[in-house]
Amino acid sequence: MALDSGPAIGPMIDCNVHLWDQRDNPVFWLSDRTVVRDMLGDYDSLPDSYTLSDYRRQTSGYDVRGVIWSDAGAADPLAAADWVSRQHDGVLPVIAMVTLGDPTSAAFADLVEGCRQRPLIRSIRMRLVPELSGRAGGGDLLDDRLVRDNLALLASSGLVADWTLSQIRPWLLEVADIFGPERCMLGSDLPIENLRSGFEPLYAAYDAIFSGFSDDERAMLFGRTAERWYVRS
Repeated sequence: MALDSGPAIGPMIDCNVHLWDQRDNPVFWLSDRTVVRDMLGDYDSLPDSYTLSDYRRQTSGYDVRGVIWSDAGAADPLAAADWVSRQHDGVLPVIAMVTLGDPTSAAFADLVEGCRQRPLIRSIRMRLVPELSGRAGGGDLLDDRLVRDNLALLASSGLVADWTLSQIRPWLLEVADIFGPERCMLGSDLPIENLRSGFEPLYAAYDAIFSGFSDDERAMLFGRTAERWYVRS
């Protein structure tokens, strides 16, 4: 049942949606459901496939105008982006994509080039958590010459380096105060967020957290900033 606050939020762009298919392009931490249990807890309930149609059904009743897909760690990130692109149906557009890369990998340069050839990919999220990168923890990444060269390549590519932070209410308000709503955006992290709450309670929380903001500021947080940053004219 949708919460009463849902439709009142107004038009939104969901800035962090994961779509995957374990059959064709597995996400490694979904293949072994113990890999990130320390981070997520028991995540056996996450589906083997989560598509744009699944997302649309879960967010029915909300005025979602578009989504930004974020790669959850597919074996082939570029194939995953192509798979998501084929799901466009004109009803709920994927307006931009954020792929996932490991700057310690020798294949990072090829990933950057592949992303540049796909107009919807606007950003490469850095795979820095040791459990998600396949490398041992410790040490300073910037001591690695390959990492420095890869980051320099990314900086010259026109793509964005994207890190996602998830924190509690005071932190969100502090970030919005420091950067301003014109540089902040909100996302659902679906379907992973279903392990904790779900789309409706999450966006109800966003609604409450930013209830003191003006209509214009809320419009930026819930969609306008994402559109400005990710959608190329």
